[in-house]
Amino acid sequence: MAKIQAFVKKKKNKLGKKESWYIFFIVLLSLLLITSLSLLWSNSLYKSTVAMLGQKTLGDTIKLELEDKGSFSQALTFQGSILQNFPIHQEGYLKVKEDQPDCVARVKIFIYNSIQEEPVLLTGTLTTDWTSADDGYYYYKYVLTENLAFKFLHSITSPGDEFDLHSTEIYNIVVTIETLPYSSDFELIWGTTFLEEIT
Repeated sequence: MAKIQAFVKKKKNKLGKKESWYIFFIVLLSLLLITSLSLLWSNSLYKSTVAMLGQKTLGDTIKLELEDKGSFSQALTFQGSILQNFPIHQEGYLKVKEDQPDCVARVKIFIYNSIQEEPVLLTGTLTTDWTSADDGYYYYKYVLTENLAFKFLHSITSPGDEFDLHSTEIYNIVVTIETLPYSSDFELIWGTTFLEEIT
């Protein structure tokens, strides 16, 4: 006569501490990988947005060619998640075009976006040949001549509390060099004395 065997309940295998830690680390690493991939994707999206705007990003080298009179600018785009009131490495170079009369120059650095009504002036670290004035401009202390080329900018300090930054917004910092002919009454026009005598 065949024996009838009763079904025996199998004991559930409980995970040991070691196995639990392995699973925890695998889940944690998976979350870190997903976060990293999403950051890479958002960064590439931001760069493509900047490329569509046809502007440089903050930190890219500026190269401006000057004539004896006019305003010559470069916009630098960045996202609002940067640290506020923090110096950012930013190189800037200028060159006076060929066949240009002697001229004088001043630099202004400001920030704006589509929400802010008025641009806000920013602080820059320029070379020692520039002097800052109360009007927010930096004035070149010597006369510019044709084909003269040199570095004028080392860094820009990001805006402080006077400008509201939002991490999802895109902002523009603009570096502008204005020039006037040396033969003009530039000190009266700009309202300041800044040229130094070359000894």
